Order: sequence, then structure tokens, then C-alpha cells
Amino acid sequence: MTAYLERMAADLHALPLRLRREGGADTVFHNRIAYLRREVDLVIVENNLHVATVGIEPISSYAIGNDHFVLTADGRAPAICHQYDRLPDLQKAIEARFAPTLSSPANRGG
Repeated sequence: MTAYLERMAADLHALPLRLRREGGADTVFHNRIAYLRREVDLVIVENNLHVATVGIEPISSYAIGNDHFVLTADGRAPAICHQYDRLPDLQKAIEARFAPTLSSPANRGG
């Protein structure tokens, strides 16, 4: 994972700042690293197994559990929920789940 992220960061930092601010380059670099050049040793898994990239799935692919975990339609809870802020219901659930952590004295500077 570290090698992949280092390669991604190097590619992004090589872009002019103007282009980096436009966003979306990560997909292009991911495809180049993973599929075209195979620059790092990695295993590509299907979406929603370990990582849920929710921005590429219909909202009906997800549910919110009583514990505020985001679940896939078949009941799995991926370890990482990427792009959750693109779906307001998921964003509210995740923020509710982590609200106690976000409001702790350590995170308020106290």
C-alpha cells in the first residue's frame, strides 16, 4: 500500500498545481499504475469487498445499519467507505457514527 500511495503522490505532485486543483487525476494515475505499467505489486479487488467507492454505485447498493455502519446490499460492511460525502444519507450516517470521536476534548484542542 505504501509503494502504491508513494507512486500516486509522485504522479500527482508532478502535475502543475492548476491541474491538481481540478481534481479527478487520481483515477487516471490509478489506472496507469495498476493496469498499464504495473509499477507496484498489488492485488485489485472488486468494489465493495474491502473498499466501497460509493460514488460509482447507485445509492440502492448501500444501506445504513443501526450502528451507523455503511452496509452493502448483501449486508457486508467494507472497511473503507470512499466518496461517502457524495451521498448525503451516507455522509450523515458516518458523521453520526464518529460524532463522539470528533467532539472529544482531544480533538477540540482541550
